[in-house]
Amino acid sequence: MALQWTEEMSVGVAALDQDHKELIALINAIAESGPSFAEVFSRLLDYVGGHLDREEAYLDSIGYPDYDNHTSAHDALTARMATLMRDHADDALARVDQDIAEFLYDWLKTHIMIEDKKYATFAAGK
Repeated sequence: MALQWTEEMSVGVAALDQDHKELIALINAIAESGPSFAEVFSRLLDYVGGHLDREEAYLDSIGYPDYDNHTSAHDALTARMATLMRDHADDALARVDQDIAEFLYDWLKTHIMIEDKKYATFAAGK
């Protein structure tokens, strides 16, 4: 199961759309990572942190009224990802990479298509 970028996912900000495309590529790489899972997941964690910082700075710059809820969702994701990484480190032989990829696919699709679309609509109306 691979996630594919579609224009429907666009939030109308080229840099954030590019970030989302890269996140999709990294999540797809998780599903295929096998023994290199820890390395790929570490790259994903680093990239997610940078993306969320960029997105939150954008939301702040446009005065997004649901900023606190949006950033809370980001915080929950980073906490969940840290837990997943620790769980994998505790049992590195477990076949968790596909389960993690599916969790991330679902989270990213839902987050972009629902939460990120809210700020895209808000920004378009300004």
